[in-house]
Amino acid sequence: MKDKDKTKAELIKELKKLQQEYDSLKTSYEKDITERKRAEENLYESAMKLARLQKIGKLGSWEWNIVENSLWWSDEVYRIWGVGKDFALTFESIDQMIHPDDRELNLKMIQEFLANSNNGEFEFRIICPDGTIKNIYQSIETSHAPSGQLLRMFGIMQDITDRKLAEEALHASEEKHRTLIEQSIDGIVISDEHGNVSVWNKSMESITGIQQCETIGRPLWEIQLRLIPVEQKTPELLGQLRNILKNLLESKMGWLGEPREQTIIDVNGTHKVVQDSTFLIKTKNKVNFGTIIRDITARRQSEESLHQEKENFRNSLDDSPLGVRIASADGNTIYANKTILDLYGYDSLEKLQKTHLKDRYTPESYHQAQKRIKQRESGDFSATEYEISIVRKNGEIRHLQVYRKEVLWNGEKQFQVIYQDISKRKQAEVALKESEARYRSLFENSLMGISVADTDGRLVQANLAYAQMYGYKNPEEMLSEITNVGMLYANPGERKEVLRILRRKGFMEAREVEVVRRDGSRFFVLVSACEIRDSEGKLLYNQAIHIDVTDRRQTEEEIKKSKELLEKLNRHLNEIREEERALISREIHDQLGQSMTALKLDLNLMYKYLNNNTEAVAKLKGMIELVSNTIKDVQRISSDLRPGILDELGLASAIEWYCEEFERRTDIKCNLKLDNSDFSDTQINLVFFRVLQETLTNVIRHAKASSVSIKLHQSDRGVTMSIKDNGIGITKEQIESYRSLGLISMRERVKQFNGTIDISSKKDSGTKLVIFIPS
Repeated sequence: MKDKDKTKAELIKELKKLQQEYDSLKTSYEKDITERKRAEENLYESAMKLARLQKIGKLGSWEWNIVENSLWWSDEVYRIWGVGKDFALTFESIDQMIHPDDRELNLKMIQEFLANSNNGEFEFRIICPDGTIKNIYQSIETSHAPSGQLLRMFGIMQDITDRKLAEEALHASEEKHRTLIEQSIDGIVISDEHGNVSVWNKSMESITGIQQCETIGRPLWEIQLRLIPVEQKTPELLGQLRNILKNLLESKMGWLGEPREQTIIDVNGTHKVVQDSTFLIKTKNKVNFGTIIRDITARRQSEESLHQEKENFRNSLDDSPLGVRIASADGNTIYANKTILDLYGYDSLEKLQKTHLKDRYTPESYHQAQKRIKQRESGDFSATEYEISIVRKNGEIRHLQVYRKEVLWNGEKQFQVIYQDISKRKQAEVALKESEARYRSLFENSLMGISVADTDGRLVQANLAYAQMYGYKNPEEMLSEITNVGMLYANPGERKEVLRILRRKGFMEAREVEVVRRDGSRFFVLVSACEIRDSEGKLLYNQAIHIDVTDRRQTEEEIKKSKELLEKLNRHLNEIREEERALISREIHDQLGQSMTALKLDLNLMYKYLNNNTEAVAKLKGMIELVSNTIKDVQRISSDLRPGILDELGLASAIEWYCEEFERRTDIKCNLKLDNSDFSDTQINLVFFRVLQETLTNVIRHAKASSVSIKLHQSDRGVTMSIKDNGIGITKEQIESYRSLGLISMRERVKQFNGTIDISSKKDSGTKLVIFIPS
């Protein structure tokens, strides 16, 4: 195999192998002076081959001798960075070329590798001297002395700018296709391999009168049955509807026969003639079925009035989901259907023909088209099936499958050219190749340990992360020592349990197990495993993913302690807040209330001495009324801050008083059913009261309710309070949202006393909140 034909993974593997050979030869050269000449030749040959492979694969390598603090770049790295070999290889000069937004990440990753002596990969951007911004992929490995000292660090760099641009273009293309489906004038239905609907666009709603919400997840044949006239609903037809997707799956064609026309009845009872085409959509992981439905009722009515076979044929071409063109022998277009225009993005044939062929094709397709034209000019019409890549009016590239054959058109021999859009298939093929490449890269470069063991438990494949996780330098070293993966388990019983789960279910979800490193130390890993079988169900091997969770377990303990401290802090803050409220309430009631009362008495006294002055009496009456209202406001504010009735008469009386005030202020009816429930702990009584306040405030703001039912019940287990309104309800997302600060505050208050809050709601059926605090 030529170097240029090798895959990225093969080039990387050979690159690493050559790097090891290079290092080995270099060491031998230094140790054994008698073999110097031969080592020099081999060293030079390996270096040249390494450089050639790097240039072919566009992969550069570098090495940092940490002991000597010297840095070496391969030729390809200089090329990627766009600098010459006179470029100063210092941290400062390199850092200046890294994109400002990525410098901190690059520094952080290098420091982490130095501090932890580990390997890894990451991406960053650089700004070349000519101003070009490039995306760089970097994989780093470290080397250590037997004593554990970090000696050197080496890595691989690759320019992935083109790949990044391709990924962005693919995402944009997928968004365009989703928009085209939703805005298509044709009804489009997509169902899964079981025939259950997953896409039902707006045109389908318009054609059938059936809304999207009524179709998603339901079998397609059931929905079709609703649209068929009563006289056509036979057992045979029902069987056909159920088997239509099965027949398509078993066929070798992408389309199930020709587009069909049939009469349907929409939900309003209107008879319509529609045309539908069902086709198979295959990807790597799943199979979908697509159905294109077009309402051709108006067209059929027109055809029936004309009764002309020729026009019927022309209209059928116009409405074909495939592009159809009639061309003369010299290539002039005689007829083109709407699909052709849609494929190219033009609204008329005249505008399409004014665009030069060179501008309608990609350069490669245009070159191939010129070759076919020359063949036809020489009398060679053998090219009857081929692929082309066109450029639409908006610049979008589409891939078409073309079928060409002779036909009679208006009594003359012409050529019919049929175009099928295979852009999605092409994109799927590209995506599949990229997926395979990503899997290979994932296995080799993943930070998670990945292993493969045969049916006898023998370790047959392991990636670098897996080997290093267990204390080995590389997978080869681990494979040579580990004869059975059971050797890695600290507890043999856990290994048996893993195998039992795999035999019973075929897979095992993430499970923590204790394992043993090469040096005998123990640690915990999170293991996920599955069986890999062939098409006949025979077990080939077991594949597992391993994640070191030692740090996570320590973190969980720290989080648990932090959570407990936060809960204690929150409880303390609530206590301080309530104490401040009580203090402010007393101050307002005792000081401001007394002052206002004294002022009112003085004003009343003055009123007695001003009976003869009409203007002064009117003014004084207004002042007395204002003072009276202010006294009421002072009493209300004081009660809201900390109702004295809660401490003096208990929880039930406080709830009754607050609900009376709530009814008076809002005209929302309160229905009370209260036990004489009370806690000796005034703080718990206060929790119930504050939850009631917050809930009724939410009813005013959001519920649009006309009545609220409040129940308070005490049992041997504890006290339960339920609050239910008849409003518009609340969604599950709102209940669980981190923005619902009021609900979060209620939960935290109740949680302080080991209580619970349960919130349930249905749209337009109100909301019910139940609080329980145990005795």
